[in-house]
Amino acid sequence: QCSAIGNPEPTYEWERDSVPVQVGERYSIIGGNLTIMNPSNTTDIGTYRCIASNSVGKEISRTATLRFAFIGEWDRTARAPKTINEGDLLSVTCNPPPAHPGLKFSWYKDNNFVIPDHRVLISDQNGDLYIASARVSDSGSYRCRVTSADPNADTNGNIDDQSSPPTVVTVNDQQNQNLVDTQPIMAFKMQDVTVVRKPTVEEDDESSVTMECFANGRPVPTISWERVGAPLPTKARPSNAKLVITDVTQDEAGTYRCTARNNLGTVSDQARIIFNSPPEFLNYIA
Repeated sequence: QCSAIGNPEPTYEWERDSVPVQVGERYSIIGGNLTIMNPSNTTDIGTYRCIASNSVGKEISRTATLRFAFIGEWDRTARAPKTINEGDLLSVTCNPPPAHPGLKFSWYKDNNFVIPDHRVLISDQNGDLYIASARVSDSGSYRCRVTSADPNADTNGNIDDQSSPPTVVTVNDQQNQNLVDTQPIMAFKMQDVTVVRKPTVEEDDESSVTMECFANGRPVPTISWERVGAPLPTKARPSNAKLVITDVTQDEAGTYRCTARNNLGTVSDQARIIFNSPPEFLNYIA
């Protein structure tokens, strides 16, 4: 949508990727508003802007990007089985298909839903599954399922089409021979997160950041979060292996530390939230 005032009354045109949009069968401009009939992922994606003009001058709108939500095809290559010992860390790779705007992940073991808890992490970042201090009962066939992160997307459909090829996992029974208590060991390295503010779009989306941390050990470690040099923001929601911060601004930038502990010791890791924004004038030319 595009609307402007002026005298004489403005006329409107639109550009896609800096090329004028040609009004015709598929494109129409009515009162400044651009309508696209039967939009296509191959011909219509891009960056749009509106230009309002009259005999006195013209005004150019901020840009808006048109993209389509999609989920690509899974790689159907058979996945190698995994064999580990009881008490080890179990990790199973999701390797999801390409998608926009993003994906939500879940896992099934022998067609039963895997429920995340203090021992189980499903990564929001790549969908990988982690199970601490694996048990013989964790043996089975695992599949990663993806659905669109778009809240308006249809999440119904055939689970087989939405899921990865199975990974068969075998956890060897140690029969208590080697099941000694062990101190925590991090499952992966925490990653810095960069948030970019883009004022060129019509509205800035609220930027939600999820930081993840997970450790193996026996007993299964508990995980706590802190911000280095400052209290956790009021927007922060720590939940064991994940720290979620909503509506991130410059105030939430900084270094965050995760600590995993059990009765044998502790281990820590940390990463940064980096907030980037374009220059803004403090004062306008008088």
